[in-house]
Amino acid sequence: MTVIRPATTDDVPGLVALEGLLFGADAWSEAQVREELTGPGREVLVAADEGPIGYVATLVVDEVADLQRIGVHPERQRQGLAAALLDAALASQRP
Repeated sequence: MTVIRPATTDDVPGLVALEGLLFGADAWSEAQVREELTGPGREVLVAADEGPIGYVATLVVDEVADLQRIGVHPERQRQGLAAALLDAALASQRP
């Protein structure tokens, strides 16, 4: 069963693998992924089964939320996971 939850440092290897698969040469490094998990104003949510199969990263400054990254494993695309991740990210920004 797929759940959407906040990412943890345990998710870093899976997120780095997804980054490489989805973005190739433009993929975030392990250090960049870790910064997204721990940096001020940042939030990363993952869609996970056994491990991450999708994720969304946002950066919030004051009242503005920027979508930094969203991605879903190619084998799980077109199943509504990106929309669910985006909905969860939006819901977490509401007071």
